Amino acid sequence: MNRHFYLALLIFSSVMLFAQPGSNRTSKENVFARKWDFLSTQVALNGVDEAKVHSLFLEYEEQIWQLYAGNREIFRIQRRRQPQQKVDFETINDAMVEAELTKARLQKEYYLKLKKVLDAETINKLFHAEKAYQRQLVQRIPDRFPKVEGQGQTR
Repeated sequence: MNRHFYLALLIFSSVMLFAQPGSNRTSKENVFARKWDFLSTQVALNGVDEAKVHSLFLEYEEQIWQLYAGNREIFRIQRRRQPQQKVDFETINDAMVEAELTKARLQKEYYLKLKKVLDAETINKLFHAEKAYQRQLVQRIPDRFPKVEGQGQTR
């Protein structure tokens, strides 16, 4: 459970980094396109299935993006608080848990829609490709953030 929570937090953080306003980050459309390119190369779909799945994929990704946009606002408010104010950890924790529950509900809806257009084996391949994409993102994070002297493994 903890491993999943930390992975979700890491993915959430990476989505937040992509969405920083005024930065030189890529747009959400580019993020979606890169993920779709990865998935479509991993899962061989015929043209008809690919068109159906692509529209469902974009719908799901947009819903997830909007879900995390709400949380970005909560975190933004906490960063801009006055120095004498305490961080409202309860609000942050509530938002994180609610986001995970909502994400699970959205994923179930996405899965039920996929079941109408794909067979179970192909859906499984798609889900495995999505996990592989997440692993790839996590593995690239250390390349984007140089190590600070004094930080390292603590064993």
